[in-house]
Amino acid sequence: MLVFGLANLFADGVSMGLGEFLSGRAARDMYHTRRNTELRALRDNPAQELRELQQILQERGLPQGIAAQTATALGDHPEAVADLMMTYEFGQPDPRDDTPAINGSFTFVAFLAFGVIPLVPYFVFPPTDRTFWISVGATLAALAALGLLRWSATGERLARTMGETVSVGTLCAAVAFGVGWLVGG
Repeated sequence: MLVFGLANLFADGVSMGLGEFLSGRAARDMYHTRRNTELRALRDNPAQELRELQQILQERGLPQGIAAQTATALGDHPEAVADLMMTYEFGQPDPRDDTPAINGSFTFVAFLAFGVIPLVPYFVFPPTDRTFWISVGATLAALAALGLLRWSATGERLARTMGETVSVGTLCAAVAFGVGWLVGG
């Protein structure tokens, strides 16, 4: 139990951490590629791009005249226009402060820290039915702790964050248990 549990824990942790790293890096690369395309469009067809910016400003509540004046004034600042277009046209915030390696490392460490909790009973007690049920309880406690952490970080409704975190985590644990039971008996 411990050997497979630890092997799975580390494999999943590495997978999650590297996935976070690669995803963050890809998002950053996509942002810069799209932003450079936007800068080229501003250089090659500024009137069209400024019309798009004016439309965005109007959609955000500026009256037509003020939106036109603002877009015209910003026309002398293509970097600022590109930043606005990235945020409001493409919905991509500037990833300048994102650090994919650090985010991936935190994901890995957090995955290990919470993922080891269901295994702790097997370090302390012999593998019996009682140990299994203690592990189930530890799993639910870990999921509840994650729900509380999510709630404190996001400010979402407590019942929602707890419910989603515990439900999704329980479903994942049940799938893992079911596959193990089918394969190993």
